[in-house]
Amino acid sequence: MPFFLKALSLAMDEFPMMNTVVSPELDSEGLIKEYVIKESHNYAIAVDSREGLTTPVLKGINHKSIKQINTDLKSLVRRTNDNQLTLDDFQDGTFSVSSVGNIGGRYFVPTILRPQAAIIAIGRSRVLPR
Repeated sequence: MPFFLKALSLAMDEFPMMNTVVSPELDSEGLIKEYVIKESHNYAIAVDSREGLTTPVLKGINHKSIKQINTDLKSLVRRTNDNQLTLDDFQDGTFSVSSVGNIGGRYFVPTILRPQAAIIAIGRSRVLPR
């Protein structure tokens, strides 16, 4: 996962529109009025815990090495499992990352967490004859 998160962050450097939050204000037709591109890559990471699925935010990924992302991700998962997350752990997310690959899943329906504008869902990779 740390390698994937860093690769995703590097791709967002080229396509910053993906690291966006939406304004809660809607236009007269009820459509999103404004998108705000964020500088910091703060990813809400889906974590399965004893309390259920939760999405704490791993912040500043674009300023971290793969090793630091790994350390911070392990800390976030540990604090999730120990029920030690704070309100700050859920704030300022700019993009969501969901993965079912670790449990062998291949199909699921990702849900965008507003005000974030996008999510990526990662399934299990597999070798297929072609």
